Amino acid sequence: MGQTSSSCCQEEPVDVPKEVVLHQFNEAEAEDTDGIGPSSKASTHDVKDIMVEIPEQKPKDEAGHRLQKPMSGSSRIEKMEQLAVDHEIVRGIPLRESLKNFGRLWRWSPLDLVEEDRKKLWNRSKKVTGFDVFLSHTWLTKGRWKVLTLLLRSGWHIMLLGWLVATILAILLCLNGVLPMAAVWHVSLDDWNGDCGMGYWIWIVGMSGGFLGLFLSVYIPGSISKSEVCFLDVVSIHQTDSALMERGIYGLGGFLKVAKELRVLWSPPYLSRLWCVFELAAYRTANPTGKIVLNPLFIESVCTIMFLGSLLGSFLFQYTMLRKMSMTMMNSAYVFGTLPLLVAIHVLRREVKLRHLLAKGLREFDLRNADCRNDFDREFIYAGIIQWYGSKEAFTRYVRGSLRRELIGCTYMQLKMPPAYLVLICLAPISNSLESLLALLMGECPAEIVLRFVVGQILATDICWQLLCLKLALNLCDTLGAFVWPGCLNFVNSLIIHMIYCVCRVAGGTIGNIVWMQGLDVSLLWLGANVLLIVLMVFLSMIIKKKIACKMEEEQAQDSVSPCNYSPVSY
Repeated sequence: MGQTSSSCCQEEPVDVPKEVVLHQFNEAEAEDTDGIGPSSKASTHDVKDIMVEIPEQKPKDEAGHRLQKPMSGSSRIEKMEQLAVDHEIVRGIPLRESLKNFGRLWRWSPLDLVEEDRKKLWNRSKKVTGFDVFLSHTWLTKGRWKVLTLLLRSGWHIMLLGWLVATILAILLCLNGVLPMAAVWHVSLDDWNGDCGMGYWIWIVGMSGGFLGLFLSVYIPGSISKSEVCFLDVVSIHQTDSALMERGIYGLGGFLKVAKELRVLWSPPYLSRLWCVFELAAYRTANPTGKIVLNPLFIESVCTIMFLGSLLGSFLFQYTMLRKMSMTMMNSAYVFGTLPLLVAIHVLRREVKLRHLLAKGLREFDLRNADCRNDFDREFIYAGIIQWYGSKEAFTRYVRGSLRRELIGCTYMQLKMPPAYLVLICLAPISNSLESLLALLMGECPAEIVLRFVVGQILATDICWQLLCLKLALNLCDTLGAFVWPGCLNFVNSLIIHMIYCVCRVAGGTIGNIVWMQGLDVSLLWLGANVLLIVLMVFLSMIIKKKIACKMEEEQAQDSVSPCNYSPVSY
């Protein structure tokens, strides 16, 4: 924050007047702009304590604290008004709007922009009465991972819709002879033989439609689908006007007060920044029933790598099939194609360890260790925390207890991959099977054979069994993630998990290929077995969830009998 930045979670030690906060831009953490970024860095200027005279306006009758006139940071401390709302500068931006141009707003810190570009940022936001989401993050983490997280979280359903529409279009074009078939698939069954034309069109057109849907999701007009209005520090706080910047920085508590949800884009440096801790403390005080959502950034990065591995493996499988190679060669090609999945598993194991560090960081949280290099900022934050929680020690206990349980459930939390992401990973093998289904339809295959292919191959194998294999790999990563072997041996754990996944996936694919050729009854039996395994998996998850809930209740009970237990004061 300060003259050159308004980041809530990054500070710089500069000898400036007490009212102003300046941030340090870490060269090592700078974004890789690939030659497309700003031409030069903005210089840092000394800022004086300036109070701008604004025509006095009659306050409206609204609940809660309302500022009668602009307040400086020191006046907020004196009057204990850290949560007062400065309605004149409450400005937000639609979430999708912030992700346009490949997330340009996120990819560069305001410190890395020239002054002319920083002046334009304020105009990207609009005056609002409140926020659907307050985005809490630290600029110490590269912006590309935040863009990926927010893009997938907000646009996965558009990606799925794009894939579905493009797949239907490809099927219709192939059935009408518009798109030519690249090869012939000879089907030899006990009750039917025939040659069926087959190509790559569903795979190519379908996956292209999915990617196109994802990237275009940020350009959907608000009249068709309303986007969440969010607080984003780089546009919601003025970057060049020193008076407006000061009001914005020290008015963060008021912005949190009018936010329905606090969304934490978590990365390892997050809890080490005192301003990030301030946002957690202020939000729970201002919104006792408000929603706090924890979005670890590593989830989407791992999902993307797994998706690319599934994509490559499915393509190689389809290629060897059209080349009329043996089933052994087809399965070998699929395993080779899933090598990116091995990378994803290794990354996921590393990130699981970071997730355990998150739990440990919350459990062992100490306010004194949170970094804030500007003395006035530290005084401002400490004053608010003491006012809301009674003392710094009480706030520390609150973070270790209630807040930790709210953010991660308990210390022994499980790895959670959104079910929608697992479905996206399954799109590539589903596209392969739809190519085969289209070939059967164009070869005038009997309806009974088509039906058992849908049941035994698409529903049972490509959807249910694939989901089970992915869930198994995630659980193994969660279990073995804490075990770190020295040197290159640490890669052995990841390799073992990858081999288990490949063996299960290939075995299920082989069974599925056999059962649909045998008959409809066998295909239904295979589908029933898969559904039963999924129900069992859900049941086990419910048991684990119940145990976690019991542990949380025990911890809550221990906190309630503690003689030094404090809760935040509501405002």
